[in-house]
Amino acid sequence: MSKLYNSYSANKAIRYAKRTSDSDAVSSRKLAGGSRITRSGDDAAGLSISTKLKSTIKSNQMAARNTNDAFSILQVMEGTINEMGNMVTRIRELAMRSASDTISDIEREITQGEVTHILQEINRMSQGSEYLDHKLLKGDRKRLDIQVGRSNNEKNRITLDLKDFAQSPLALGIADIKVDSKHRARTSLIKIDYAVGVLAESRSKLGATSKRLESTLNNLNISVENSESAKSRITDTDYAQETANKARNSILAHGQATAIHQTQNSGRRYLRLLE
Repeated sequence: MSKLYNSYSANKAIRYAKRTSDSDAVSSRKLAGGSRITRSGDDAAGLSISTKLKSTIKSNQMAARNTNDAFSILQVMEGTINEMGNMVTRIRELAMRSASDTISDIEREITQGEVTHILQEINRMSQGSEYLDHKLLKGDRKRLDIQVGRSNNEKNRITLDLKDFAQSPLALGIADIKVDSKHRARTSLIKIDYAVGVLAESRSKLGATSKRLESTLNNLNISVENSESAKSRITDTDYAQETANKARNSILAHGQATAIHQTQNSGRRYLRLLE
């Protein structure tokens, strides 16, 4: 006995409709989230690679931030050393004046007073120049390690040794200079020239370190850019493709809904013919 209604065709149409609905849901997730991989099942290998790339990107971004913070430290140091250089230059001017017989001993005593105040200010600056809790120009035996790479080894750190930047009057060799007599003023010129050399050497070291940090920062930025590009190629949604898929699914869903409706009502049409 033949049946007026066969459930096989209807079930098949429903199965295809569900498949289309699932495909449309996947396309919607990808379009809404902007990511091709919305769950591990979409691309397990791609998800693993993108996760590692994300870790690398975040690490390099923080390394770049560390490098920028290091620039701030160097700027504090260089600004102070530059001002110290101006002050030492002023001391040399006063020593040159006192070394000449064009002024008297009374004027030399007045000049000595200015030199004493300048030395006190240089000492205050060397003791007070700091970044966070680091005394930068005191000459402490302390190393500042700047983490500029993602790994735990010396190659991924740049070190700033603070003991190389002692800038107190004692370290500069001018703590005991006197310009209150012609002889002392002439003798002090040698010590002042030594101090000028020490300050110039310190600025040279800071410049070299700054240049190294600049190169490091450029490299980190390029690394982040390339890693972001690689991650984007793996995970980002192809909007053209997914939009086309969604349009295709919409057409299929409409046709499948019509087919299901016709299949389910075909038996009823035959029954009407028998009435």
